[in-house]
Amino acid sequence: MTVPAGARDIRWGYKHGFQDDAAALTFVMPSAEVGNFLRSIDGEHEEKLTMMGIDHKEFYAKIDAPGPEEFQESISRSVRFTQPTAETAEDLNIWTAKVAEAETRVWIEAFDL
Repeated sequence: MTVPAGARDIRWGYKHGFQDDAAALTFVMPSAEVGNFLRSIDGEHEEKLTMMGIDHKEFYAKIDAPGPEEFQESISRSVRFTQPTAETAEDLNIWTAKVAEAETRVWIEAFDL
């Protein structure tokens, strides 16, 4: 996955887990470009992901970034890869939220790396 050229405030982190590893990437980009960015991501199928039961605060605090749960009007998107390869994650979760008039923050979390 490539961070869009117009992105700013780019932050990322990696967490080794007992069974699964996780990575987080967040950045702010022009709102007008978010649709094209999301369409560029491939996945076997998509499903809407809710925030319930997921604790982002600790993970994002380590990379000094706000987590997606801090934005009440978050739009969620999740892409589930059913056949992971060495180059993809098994689960790729993506959230977007408008943070300024023409800017959107994007959060990307990858699991089972």
